[in-house]
Amino acid sequence: MGKTGKFFLANLYPCLIHEHYAHLEWNNMDIESLITAIATSGKNNASHPSLKEIEPFSHFFKTNGQLDYARLDERDGSCTRRELLLRFLVLNAVIDQGPDIIGVRKLLRGVTNALYRNEVRFLHKPLAFFQELGIAIDRILDTHATIKQSARAIEWANENQSRAKNTICSWIILSKH
Repeated sequence: MGKTGKFFLANLYPCLIHEHYAHLEWNNMDIESLITAIATSGKNNASHPSLKEIEPFSHFFKTNGQLDYARLDERDGSCTRRELLLRFLVLNAVIDQGPDIIGVRKLLRGVTNALYRNEVRFLHKPLAFFQELGIAIDRILDTHATIKQSARAIEWANENQSRAKNTICSWIILSKH
């Protein structure tokens, strides 16, 4: 990879230049080593979102609480159960970044359940989120406020020797104007 490619990666993914990876040369073999190291770290520190707590998925599980893999290709409205789970997991992976993964997962779970209770079936029809943006923003703000007032905010602040901030609410309020 040339200097331009290295510069691009360094700016786009500053975590790649972390001290643990600084010794790697930027050629194909070292990128493979980097990806392998990241995958190994992820495997050793695995954390999975609890799909059972997502209300639209409640009927995807057997009575023993295990995901019913044999029925994942069955249709659930406009798509298969497998597609719905994938949409949720991709969304989870995209927003599950930053300092409070537990809090972000609570937010996603709460917002997803609240939107589905309000018949905003955004996993089935992603455009529904934007067609009902007012409801979506209200559910995000409500859920965030609940989490911020919960013990989770205090736990997060103590773990990070910090204080909880109102980042999500600030972004949403600014984007409404």
